[in-house]
Amino acid sequence: MSTILVQSPSSAQLRALQCVDILFDILDRLAPYGQCTSLEERRSVLAFAGTSKLFYALAFKVLWARLPCLLPLLFLLPEVDRLYHAGRARKGDFDTSIQITVSEAPGGEVLSQIRSRAACLQVLGEDISGAAHKCWKEPIINDAGWSYLLRLFGDEPGLFPSLERLAWHPTPSCDDLRLLSAPSLLQVELRDHRYAHGSQFHEGDMQPEWQQPLASALRQMLMRAPSLSSLTLNVATNNNVLAMTPRDRLVQLRDLALIEEELRNCATFRDDYPTAACLRLISTLPLLKLTLDFNMQLSSLLRLDLPNGFHTLEDLCIFDYNTCAAPFLQLHCSAPALQTLSVIFAWDMPRGHAIVLTTTIAQRFPALTALCLMLPAAWEPFETMFAPLLTLPRLSQVTLHLEQCSGEHSLSDAYLMQCAEAWSDLRYLEIYYDLYSENQVPATVTLDALISLATQCLKLQTLLLPHLYVEDYTASNNIVLPRIGHRLRVLAITVVDIADEARDMICAITIARLFPNVDIAMSLKKDAEVARCCSLYRIFSGPRASTAIKWKDMLARMEKCR
Repeated sequence: MSTILVQSPSSAQLRALQCVDILFDILDRLAPYGQCTSLEERRSVLAFAGTSKLFYALAFKVLWARLPCLLPLLFLLPEVDRLYHAGRARKGDFDTSIQITVSEAPGGEVLSQIRSRAACLQVLGEDISGAAHKCWKEPIINDAGWSYLLRLFGDEPGLFPSLERLAWHPTPSCDDLRLLSAPSLLQVELRDHRYAHGSQFHEGDMQPEWQQPLASALRQMLMRAPSLSSLTLNVATNNNVLAMTPRDRLVQLRDLALIEEELRNCATFRDDYPTAACLRLISTLPLLKLTLDFNMQLSSLLRLDLPNGFHTLEDLCIFDYNTCAAPFLQLHCSAPALQTLSVIFAWDMPRGHAIVLTTTIAQRFPALTALCLMLPAAWEPFETMFAPLLTLPRLSQVTLHLEQCSGEHSLSDAYLMQCAEAWSDLRYLEIYYDLYSENQVPATVTLDALISLATQCLKLQTLLLPHLYVEDYTASNNIVLPRIGHRLRVLAITVVDIADEARDMICAITIARLFPNVDIAMSLKKDAEVARCCSLYRIFSGPRASTAIKWKDMLARMEKCR
């Protein structure tokens, strides 16, 4: 019979495991920042908690610090646990229409358990690795149940004294939101209760009497949480909840997002969004960051009077559903300190609008350091559309996306060389588009553009380009490079077309010499992200397949050169 020897821990190890600071360090490695953000982290902390009473006491707060929904807490109520699982057994595991009315008074021990766990909660409603995404959308407790819970627990001093981040679908009465109005709140995302079950909008659904409870609950939340500075509202078009909120309750906000679910679901849309009253109100707030779903008629924009004009903004993101971003920026957005701007077009764009937009941006926001433009198609040559941006010398992060671009309008060496000369502080450059033709790579971007970027943009760390054409080119020894090598870490080029297959290794040597510090793994990851959505990859099954090289293959050649 074989004997298994188990080595006992030394006295020094036992003393170490009794040191709370060491145990906290172990917990921090299992769940950084004291929160489980993935199921793997949660399993590790649960295993840690099951080791001993001391370990359990330390892990308790971590396990309850972050929840995707309130079900784990509500299941402590015997009535909820019994009715919920009975309903699941009757209706099926994937039914989302179970509604529970809480009416039984729980015992003192149950109340104590709920309060002790609720006191640990810091983040509610955000997914844990997407595993419970549907869970927080289900309003398991109905309006009457939430009203009972509000009376049961009261709201002073509050059931959730440590809650900082909340993502929630309020019920029509908003009693659930009143229960969650914690004084420690910093960030809140509220979605219209009509989308809690993925329901579709029907005109007239949002009645004025439904707006008032949400506006009242929002006022109460802002009053109770003086540090609440970030608010996201995803509400219906005729919902004037924000406009119904007194300005003196909103001045504490620094980050505001107004999102319209119907626009993003491609629903038929006739009304202005946001409303003129809402836009007039938020233009007077001392906001630093603003995200807007924008669908206004030009006539409405011309009638607007916004004297303060978002003067304090530093970060602006516009989702444009009616080509109204350019006139809005030109007429109403006076933001001299604006540093970050994103404009994303949802639908088609009229010919010439891109030039109007980029000219407006260049004229109005000279202090920009980060710019993201996502446009539907290129009606003009690439360099014509984006030439005005070259007058913004502080740009360090640039993202230019086009849904489609024809070969004659594609990116060129000339424009990239101008970018290298104009943006000496450039750290991030991402240019991406699909080609109308899938059978030919434009011969407009060559190694000369990469040399220009390598020698003039010495701070560049990420570079993504749509294509590269290599014809009669040999690796040059006359390139003046930084003494310590360029710091570029991520390099991805969707398609490399080499006229002579024999020169693919020369191309790899040249790129590797230009950018010796490229991280192959990070570059492959970036290339894979592009490959999932880029039709340029179809060229590998076309007539030019014999000369086109996938970027992952070029990265493999570059690694051999090192």
